[in-house]
Amino acid sequence: MVSPLLANLALPMVLDQLGAPAFILSSTGDIEELNVAARALLALHPTPTLERLARAISTAPDDPSANALPLGSAGRTTGWLVLLGTPSKENDMDARVARLARRTGLTQQQARVLAALAEGLSNRGIAASLEVSVRTVEVHVSAVFDKLGVSSRSAVLATLLDWQ
Repeated sequence: MVSPLLANLALPMVLDQLGAPAFILSSTGDIEELNVAARALLALHPTPTLERLARAISTAPDDPSANALPLGSAGRTTGWLVLLGTPSKENDMDARVARLARRTGLTQQQARVLAALAEGLSNRGIAASLEVSVRTVEVHVSAVFDKLGVSSRSAVLATLLDWQ
């Protein structure tokens, strides 16, 4: 059996591996735990995010990009794991990057940097994949942040996941 301390330490790490904003909600809908992407999404769009969470655990969920999994045992729901903006065939990250790049006027190279940011690459990793200098990547990352109106990589991810 896993100790409660170990479980509490492992849960945030596991949620961060899910690749989408992930929330653990109590049976009453209160947020008990969330990952980095969920924190960013909540910080950028608090009211719409809370509304999506409420709809996801309602008896008639209407958001196909919100997946709510009941938590509990013996037929008793004690909480929910909710994933928002889970990519699907019609709504995958590449398509989101392309749409966001077009609508925000990113150059082709900035769009490539945006795609690399969505994959979680570091500036050094982006530089290696695009065969440019780290300084060039820093300039492109700054331009992407400016055009998206964000100030962090997690905010870029939240914007992509929230982009329709």
